[in-house]
Amino acid sequence: MLSPEAELEKYVELAIRGDGAALGELVRLTQTRMYRFCLLLCHDPALAQDLMQDTYVRALGEIRKLKDAKKFVGWLHQIAKNLFLDHIKSPKNAATVPLHEEDRIESSQADFNLHLREALARLVPEDRYLLLLVDLAEHSYKEAAEIIGVSESTVRFRLHQIRKEFSKHYDR
Repeated sequence: MLSPEAELEKYVELAIRGDGAALGELVRLTQTRMYRFCLLLCHDPALAQDLMQDTYVRALGEIRKLKDAKKFVGWLHQIAKNLFLDHIKSPKNAATVPLHEEDRIESSQADFNLHLREALARLVPEDRYLLLLVDLAEHSYKEAAEIIGVSESTVRFRLHQIRKEFSKHYDR
């Protein structure tokens, strides 16, 4: 039996070679974490769903350009981030979407999630993206540096600053 990473790589390689069924498997294997990533990036369930779908459409349409199957998830994150930044830069989307009231269900887990989402929302999108890449998507500093195109030491420094900023908002 293949490890989850090896299974994902297998389907990426098949998809690069044009296997349509492999595309569906790639979505199946990554959609839960991609939705969670998109939701934490934008804080709106409907927008997160749209962002995730647009990410898959773009990625799967351009999968033959991917050089390294091991970088598929990081590549998806980069596409999602770019699509989100395009969305918020658009004049018609100038105001960020507030958290929905229906998300404010009463339970300690919901309160925790809401508090976390509010603290993340206070970070600028680029900082939120880097924090999510490393702390949620569990990319190493080296992988995050490759994804965003900076040195590993820059990632370490920025994450230190971002985490300090995040904790100011989260500890309130």
